[in-house]
Amino acid sequence: MKKIILSAIALISGFITFGQSTLEQTAKINIGMQGLDFNYELLISKQLLWDSSVGLGLGMDVSSSKTNYSFYLLDPVVSVATGLKWMYNYNKGSANEKNISNSTANYIGIQTKYSFSHPNALNLNKVLLTDVHWGL
Repeated sequence: MKKIILSAIALISGFITFGQSTLEQTAKINIGMQGLDFNYELLISKQLLWDSSVGLGLGMDVSSSKTNYSFYLLDPVVSVATGLKWMYNYNKGSANEKNISNSTANYIGIQTKYSFSHPNALNLNKVLLTDVHWGL
Protein backbone atom coordinates (compact mmCIF):
# COMPACT_ATOMS: atom_id res chain seq x y z
CA MET A 1 0.00 0.00 0.00
CA LYS A 2 2.85 2.39 0.84
CA LYS A 3 4.47 1.74 -2.54
CA ILE A 4 1.22 2.55 -4.35
CA ILE A 5 0.77 5.83 -2.46
CA LEU A 6 4.39 6.89 -3.01
CA SER A 7 4.17 6.01 -6.73
CA ALA A 8 0.99 8.07 -7.11
CA ILE A 9 2.58 11.06 -5.36
CA ALA A 10 5.65 10.84 -7.61
CA LEU A 11 3.50 10.77 -10.76
CA ILE A 12 1.24 13.61 -9.65
CA SER A 13 4.16 15.84 -8.64
CA GLY A 14 5.57 15.53 -12.15
CA PHE A 15 2.36 16.87 -13.70
CA ILE A 16 1.76 19.84 -11.39
CA THR A 17 4.10 22.52 -12.71
CA PHE A 18 3.83 26.19 -13.51
CA GLY A 19 5.56 27.52 -16.63
CA GLN A 20 8.09 30.32 -16.73
CA SER A 21 9.67 31.60 -19.90
CA THR A 22 12.67 33.32 -18.30
CA LEU A 23 15.12 32.30 -15.64
CA GLU A 24 13.90 33.86 -12.39
CA GLN A 25 13.71 33.41 -8.64
CA THR A 26 11.27 30.63 -7.88
CA ALA A 27 9.79 29.04 -4.77
CA LYS A 28 8.56 25.46 -5.11
CA ILE A 29 7.13 22.63 -3.08
CA ASN A 30 8.45 19.24 -4.20
CA ILE A 31 6.73 15.96 -3.39
CA GLY A 32 8.55 12.83 -4.44
CA MET A 33 10.04 9.51 -3.48
CA GLN A 34 12.36 11.12 -0.93
CA GLY A 35 9.66 13.11 0.86
CA LEU A 36 8.42 16.69 0.87
CA ASP A 37 10.56 19.80 0.63
CA PHE A 38 10.26 23.55 0.22
CA ASN A 39 12.72 24.79 -2.39
CA TYR A 40 13.83 28.30 -3.34
CA GLU A 41 15.93 29.11 -6.41
CA LEU A 42 17.73 32.45 -6.27
CA LEU A 43 18.95 33.89 -9.57
CA ILE A 44 22.53 35.12 -9.10
CA SER A 45 23.42 35.73 -12.77
CA LYS A 46 21.92 35.15 -16.23
CA GLN A 47 22.85 31.45 -16.09
CA LEU A 48 23.47 30.65 -12.39
CA LEU A 49 20.88 29.62 -9.81
CA TRP A 50 21.50 29.17 -6.09
CA ASP A 51 19.16 26.41 -4.93
CA SER A 52 18.25 25.97 -1.23
CA SER A 53 15.70 23.68 0.39
CA VAL A 54 14.33 22.38 3.68
CA GLY A 55 12.60 19.03 3.68
CA LEU A 56 10.94 16.20 5.56
CA GLY A 57 11.51 12.66 4.42
CA LEU A 58 13.99 9.81 4.34
CA GLY A 59 16.39 8.96 7.12
CA MET A 60 19.64 7.09 6.48
CA ASP A 61 21.32 4.27 8.34
CA VAL A 62 24.95 4.15 7.23
CA SER A 63 27.14 1.29 8.39
CA SER A 64 30.58 0.16 7.23
CA SER A 65 29.28 -2.01 4.41
CA LYS A 66 25.85 -0.69 3.41
CA THR A 67 23.35 2.16 3.46
CA ASN A 68 19.66 1.75 4.31
CA TYR A 69 16.97 4.37 3.78
CA SER A 70 13.95 4.59 6.09
CA PHE A 71 10.84 6.70 5.70
CA TYR A 72 8.50 7.14 8.64
CA LEU A 73 5.41 8.82 7.19
CA LEU A 74 4.13 10.21 10.51
CA ASP A 75 7.57 11.06 11.89
CA PRO A 76 9.91 12.11 9.02
CA VAL A 77 13.56 13.20 9.22
CA VAL A 78 14.46 16.87 8.62
CA SER A 79 17.02 17.75 5.95
CA VAL A 80 18.54 20.93 4.50
CA ALA A 81 20.22 21.26 1.11
CA THR A 82 21.95 23.94 -0.90
CA GLY A 83 23.57 23.95 -4.30
CA LEU A 84 24.53 25.82 -7.43
CA LYS A 85 23.17 25.19 -10.95
CA TRP A 86 24.78 26.45 -14.15
CA MET A 87 22.15 26.55 -16.92
CA TYR A 88 24.65 26.25 -19.75
CA ASN A 89 22.30 26.42 -22.75
CA TYR A 90 19.41 28.51 -21.45
CA ASN A 91 20.17 31.58 -23.58
CA LYS A 92 20.81 29.46 -26.69
CA GLY A 93 17.49 27.61 -26.22
CA SER A 94 15.50 30.82 -25.85
CA ALA A 95 17.21 32.36 -28.92
CA ASN A 96 16.27 29.29 -30.99
CA GLU A 97 12.65 29.45 -29.71
CA LYS A 98 12.88 26.07 -27.97
CA ASN A 99 10.64 25.23 -25.02
CA ILE A 100 12.41 26.59 -21.93
CA SER A 101 9.40 26.73 -19.60
CA ASN A 102 9.98 25.47 -16.05
CA SER A 103 13.74 26.01 -16.45
CA THR A 104 14.02 23.05 -18.84
CA ALA A 105 17.46 24.08 -20.07
CA ASN A 106 20.38 21.72 -19.57
CA TYR A 107 22.41 22.28 -16.42
CA ILE A 108 25.34 21.08 -14.37
CA GLY A 109 25.01 21.43 -10.62
CA ILE A 110 26.64 20.66 -7.31
CA GLN A 111 24.60 20.12 -4.16
CA THR A 112 25.23 19.47 -0.49
CA LYS A 113 22.50 17.93 1.66
CA TYR A 114 22.51 17.36 5.42
CA SER A 115 20.06 14.84 6.82
CA PHE A 116 19.49 15.07 10.56
CA SER A 117 19.14 11.91 12.60
CA HIS A 118 15.81 10.90 14.03
CA PRO A 119 15.49 11.38 17.82
CA ASN A 120 13.30 8.26 18.25
CA ALA A 121 15.33 5.91 16.04
CA LEU A 122 18.81 4.98 17.20
CA ASN A 123 19.74 3.42 13.86
CA LEU A 124 19.39 6.62 11.78
CA ASN A 125 22.56 8.67 11.34
CA LYS A 126 23.31 12.31 10.69
CA VAL A 127 24.48 12.29 7.06
CA LEU A 128 26.19 14.87 4.85
CA LEU A 129 25.89 14.14 1.12
CA THR A 130 27.60 16.04 -1.69
CA ASP A 131 26.86 15.29 -5.32
CA VAL A 132 27.40 16.61 -8.81
CA HIS A 133 24.46 16.25 -11.18
CA TRP A 134 23.70 16.89 -14.82
CA GLY A 135 20.21 17.74 -15.98
CA LEU A 136 19.11 17.35 -19.57
